[in-house]
Amino acid sequence: MLAYVFWHERRADAEDAAYRADAAEFHRRLTATGLPGFAGSRTFAIETLPWRDDCGALFEDWYVLSGSGELDRLDEIAVSGDRAAPHDRLASAVAWGAGGLYRLRAGAAHGDQTAAQWFVKPAGMRYADLAAILAAVVSPEHAVWQRQMVLGPAPEYCVAGPETVALPVEFAARTVRRRLVAAAEPPAPGAMTGPPTRS
Repeated sequence: MLAYVFWHERRADAEDAAYRADAAEFHRRLTATGLPGFAGSRTFAIETLPWRDDCGALFEDWYVLSGSGELDRLDEIAVSGDRAAPHDRLASAVAWGAGGLYRLRAGAAHGDQTAAQWFVKPAGMRYADLAAILAAVVSPEHAVWQRQMVLGPAPEYCVAGPETVALPVEFAARTVRRRLVAAAEPPAPGAMTGPPTRS
């Protein structure tokens, strides 16, 4: 699983309630497209960025995909059809944005992920040793994400879950608290999507 992550700051003159409502509508309409390989999306309000402090009203979007092949199609449908209006309203209210691409290394892509710990692999540490350290402290409720390409300033790793975990001090992890603003996930295969009918 891959996640395209987009950080954005709401303009100071943009209304917060409208911004959040547009985010919720955008996620709902995006999920309704039934895009193959699209596993859902979320927007979190965050208290700080994983790499800096001096910002205003901050948000973090996660778009989860089964692989990189879906990125182009997601880029197309996000700004077309009935997604265009909420997307354009959001875009006009954004002061700036930055993105990143992450691969799920352990855990589940969804669930309660209101605590996120961001860090860079310590210099000289082998990736196999890092994986062993994480396996010893991370529970199945947590997700371990690793950056795939350097597309922006965000750190290499993110451990997200309902609470923080005891990472070694040398990781110098930066904790970001997140509040869920909007979320949408496609129904599970075979799930009933409408009201039951009488036989």
